[in-house]
Amino acid sequence: MNSDSDLGVRRISANDGIQLSQKTMGHLFEQFVGMELNRYLRLNQSRYKLCYWQDYAGPEVDYVIDRHGSYIPIEVKWTQNPTKSDARHLIKFLNEYETAEKAYIICRVDRKRMLADRIIALPW
Repeated sequence: MNSDSDLGVRRISANDGIQLSQKTMGHLFEQFVGMELNRYLRLNQSRYKLCYWQDYAGPEVDYVIDRHGSYIPIEVKWTQNPTKSDARHLIKFLNEYETAEKAYIICRVDRKRMLADRIIALPW
């Protein structure tokens, strides 16, 4: 077992305690979603790659599934009320990569919701 793939081991090693800040919850949630995406791709023997993206000016997207040159950008947010502001890096990504048809924000919404043109908030 490796602590990069087990959030319990990570939390004990970091001595997080019981009361976690919103920032820490956000980091754990992002790591959890990334592990699940990676696990899904591996279990389905997918040849797609899980990557991340960072623009030269600094904006980044948490995860990008590379489907042989067709991209699915994914942001992870620890929120129940995502806004268009949460999607600003996804908007930039969609404008730069024509092969990305839609983008997603994985968050704590109770049901699928359109946030902006081609950007969908999904419940985790």
